[in-house]
Amino acid sequence: MAWWESPKSQLNNTKERSFYADAESDVADLPVDPEIVVPGSDCLVIETSNVYMLDSTYNWSPLGG
Repeated sequence: MAWWESPKSQLNNTKERSFYADAESDVADLPVDPEIVVPGSDCLVIETSNVYMLDSTYNWSPLGG
């Protein structure tokens, strides 16, 4: 597992978070607990430049996919 939270997301005082992940496989390990994150949270995958957003059903979904 190689993902981490952006320091910028800690400044907004909400549960909307931004993450970075090394590989696509790391997206499966991102948090989905409503106590931690809310829909609209995002993750940039460095390996592929893909961006994922947490949708309203608490699934990490690729943008445009």
